[in-house]
Amino acid sequence: MNYRLTWLLRRDRQRYWALDALAAEVGLGLAQLHGELAEIERQGFVLDHHPLYGVRLDGVPPVIDRDEIMFAMASGRLGRTVRVYEQTASTNDLALRAAASPSSDGLVIVAERQTAGRGRRGSRWFDAAGKGLLVSVVHWAMAGPDIAGDLMLATSVAVCRAVEPLVGRSPQIKWPNDIEFQRRKAAGILVESAAAGDADARRPFVIGIGLNVNHQERDFPTDIASRATSLRLEAGGTVDRCVVLADVLTALRDALESLQGPERQGLRSAYDARSDMVGRNVTLSEAGQTFAGTVEAISPHYALVLRLQNGHLRSFDASRVRLL
Repeated sequence: MNYRLTWLLRRDRQRYWALDALAAEVGLGLAQLHGELAEIERQGFVLDHHPLYGVRLDGVPPVIDRDEIMFAMASGRLGRTVRVYEQTASTNDLALRAAASPSSDGLVIVAERQTAGRGRRGSRWFDAAGKGLLVSVVHWAMAGPDIAGDLMLATSVAVCRAVEPLVGRSPQIKWPNDIEFQRRKAAGILVESAAAGDADARRPFVIGIGLNVNHQERDFPTDIASRATSLRLEAGGTVDRCVVLADVLTALRDALESLQGPERQGLRSAYDARSDMVGRNVTLSEAGQTFAGTVEAISPHYALVLRLQNGHLRSFDASRVRLL
């Protein structure tokens, strides 16, 4: 299949392409183009052929195409190898097993459905088969005291940057790992270490992302329906999951690179600008105790600084608490 052609059509689905212009854009003769268009229709793409305006994309296959994503990500390390599963227990578990070799750096694992997807501290991640994105990325990095927070920050900003143009407005980051629209959760992020090692050694981490894309309200269980949303619900129409995936991976690649360079502070500023936690009244649990108060700040080391009801300030590490 001609992925240059399919990607061009995916990227601008509202546009009618004159056939001669489309043929020139993808480097084909007109006869070859007709053959390629017929082939992608056989593969499940729906095309609108207009006698005056040309052709445009009207529908896409319902599944993630591994080779198409690899084509879109061919210019960088992240996403050069992609594995897509119809069903698995957990994409993070697959990525953790694959991460033993340094050659796994940049590996992307995608599933259409998970049977045991998880969030932070043992919580379960709900998904509806074929509606969202269930993605895990293997990333080798120098370990350090703040590396998990750094990766969470970079991924949170990347997901926000990727979905903003699709929805037309900016989501918010709920500390430490949720992406929300008007306090309804659209995505969750889970960073896990794939191996123990020296504190200053380079070792693998797995970044898991669960993103609600084409869910409708009826797709969510009743116990979370009032607290969940999707890109489709926010955008008012169906969203191309392949485009979302490529955009998220591209934004994640750029954000991870920014962690190592002078753009690092800009990444933190972008995180702070999208966080709606400051001033929010929250209740959280730590080591069996419950604390309530108002969020004063998120510290440079990603701890939540809470002014408790007794007026005292206290910091809470994301690895040890759960927001209630």
